[in-house]
Formats: sequence, C-alpha cells, structure tokens
Amino acid sequence: MNKMKEKIKKTREYLDYIEEHYDNVQKAWSASRPKLEGLIDQKSLLCLDKQIAEHDLSKMSIEEFIQYRERFSPINENEQHGAYWNFQDAWDNHKKSNQHHWQNWIYMENKTNRKMCIIHNVIDWIAMAYKFGDSAEFYYGNNKTAIRISDGDREYLEEILDIIGG
Repeated sequence: MNKMKEKIKKTREYLDYIEEHYDNVQKAWSASRPKLEGLIDQKSLLCLDKQIAEHDLSKMSIEEFIQYRERFSPINENEQHGAYWNFQDAWDNHKKSNQHHWQNWIYMENKTNRKMCIIHNVIDWIAMAYKFGDSAEFYYGNNKTAIRISDGDREYLEEILDIIGG
C-alpha cells in the first residue's frame, strides 16, 4: 500500500475511534442523567447537556488531531515513536481545552462548575469502560493514587461513582 493510502486508512481508523468514543460518552450520559436529576439543579443538568454534546471537540483541532492520530493509529513504529513528544503537547492542550479532566479541578474556584466537571469526567470514564469492558470504578480504583485532587473533590467523585456507577 502506498504512503498516501496508508495515511488515509490510519486517519479513518482514528476518526472511527473518536466517533466511537463520542457515541459512548453520549450513551453514558443518557444512562446517567436520570440518576442525577434529584442531585443537581436543572440549570447544571442543562449545562452538562451542552458540555457533553461538545465532548472532546478539541481532538479535531490542529493542536491535537494529527498528534493523536500518529500516537494511537501509527503507520509504523517510527511514526509512533516520533509522535511521542508532539503528543505530550497535544495532551496538554487537550487537558486545558477540556475542563472535565481532573488536572483542572484544583484551579476552579466555582464549586458548581467543578462538580459538573467531576460528573463529566465520570461520564468519560464510563464511556471508556464501554470500550474496554470494565467500569469507571475499576479505572478509578487502578488510578486513584495518581489522581491528585482535593479531599472534597475526591469525596464528591466517589459519591458520583456510587450514584451513577459505570
């Protein structure tokens, strides 16, 4: 296969992955939203609807798309190895552009926004669990020590995990 065809094929594979993840996030949100209706106010639910409808939009950006494609759907070993450093910049951009990632919570002064991001993050974990056949709780349990968040955020995160599971 020539290089152009291979790049097209790998780009299509990566686009399929993005679409699958996006669809899984929407599915996870649809299953989880009713469980949250008594816990958070209507305005926050509507805000989460909007955030989740735009989940990971930055993955289509110039700052992330090619770098992610090369990292997760490489044409060859050299491309994957070479993409490592570019990927670090793309990952940093992704975390900054998508506030639901736990690395951002410490900087959020608005407690309501932070709680919505925690919920969104759990939805993201549930979506990933659909892909990998485990659960959000499993992911959290395996990564708990690496997730550096405040005690209050950890307590809320664990409450949300108990309520919506995954």
